[in-house]
Amino acid sequence: MVRGGGSAKAAATQGKEERRKSDKQCLSAKLAESCRSNYARVRANFGTKKGFLVGESTPQTEQLIRALFQRHDTDHNGFLDKAEVEKAFRELGSLLPSYRAYRGIKIADDNGDGFIDIHELQKLVQYAKKQGYTIT
Repeated sequence: MVRGGGSAKAAATQGKEERRKSDKQCLSAKLAESCRSNYARVRANFGTKKGFLVGESTPQTEQLIRALFQRHDTDHNGFLDKAEVEKAFRELGSLLPSYRAYRGIKIADDNGDGFIDIHELQKLVQYAKKQGYTIT
């Protein structure tokens, strides 16, 4: 028979549990504070539009979005098809890149051929900006 071993073991287990709870509370408090400070910093640097945090729109942003779309012309034929536009919207962070590509082409495709050429690209960039996409 082991005397007193049970109570020492129980005390050690209880001590470990208390430390875990304390560590969890400390971690939760640090995480919450970190989230609050990150959110405050983001709010200070960005404005809001339709409930989303959106960066300030500048001509440089337009140029970066244009360059992103041009970079996604993977077959280098000077035209963007739906798959290429979809990949670009995916890179911009779209939750529905297929839908954004469909709408962007529908809005920007003046001649109705289903592709975006260099002359129609500006309308696609404007559509992306209007939806709140930015590049920093």
